[in-house]
Amino acid sequence: TIKELQHNADFRAFLEEARKNPDCKRLDLQSFLIKPFQRICKYPLLLRELINTTPPDHGDAQDLAAALDALNKVLEAANEAKRLSDRTRDLLSLDEKLVWPTDIERINMSQVGRQLMRRGNFAKIHLKSERFKGHCILLTDMLVIAKDANKAGNFPVRCIVPITSCLVWPMSSAKRLYPFCVMRSADAADKIELYANSEAEMEAWMNDITDAIIKDANVFVPPTSRLPFKNPTQRQGTLGGSR
Repeated sequence: TIKELQHNADFRAFLEEARKNPDCKRLDLQSFLIKPFQRICKYPLLLRELINTTPPDHGDAQDLAAALDALNKVLEAANEAKRLSDRTRDLLSLDEKLVWPTDIERINMSQVGRQLMRRGNFAKIHLKSERFKGHCILLTDMLVIAKDANKAGNFPVRCIVPITSCLVWPMSSAKRLYPFCVMRSADAADKIELYANSEAEMEAWMNDITDAIIKDANVFVPPTSRLPFKNPTQRQGTLGGSR
């Protein structure tokens, strides 16, 4: 990849030499790579201007409308491909910052279909006998719980919770923090307490975890019924049913 090639002295020298070429107008490689996408974005604007200045009974009117529709579909597909590419890049960058202990099997962050849904810091996390400031990473199929970044900017992983066995519900707020529980199994003792800094943050996390569970379980739950969950029994009842 280009990122890997940046460590190659010969490649960097070539890029610098090419950038000095008058034909390149001092643009770097990244500028050239993004040009096609930027031009695709401009074409619908040009077509709309043409349509606005073209009489409805003109022979080209229908063709212009069809061309605009086709371009919008291409642009939508290109935007989605870019979003997926950005998510994959973010996951790969995040993967480099995770420190895995020997008792937890390292997961492949770039596994096909795995996407980053949310990540963020928590004021406090209670995990069995541990208490620490933490950083959580919600993927489409699991929740990764880590300690806050160390001096090197890395996140020591403390546990992972597969979405297939995840339960979630709110707790009473305490000391200006907004906690909720995540369980790794039906055993009430096997719970993790996450303390968010605001109610909005807590609800956003709970809703995103809920969405991941719903998608994994392949069931529909109306958005208005997703919060609050008072206890794990209520949570299991909400998601009852077969795949």
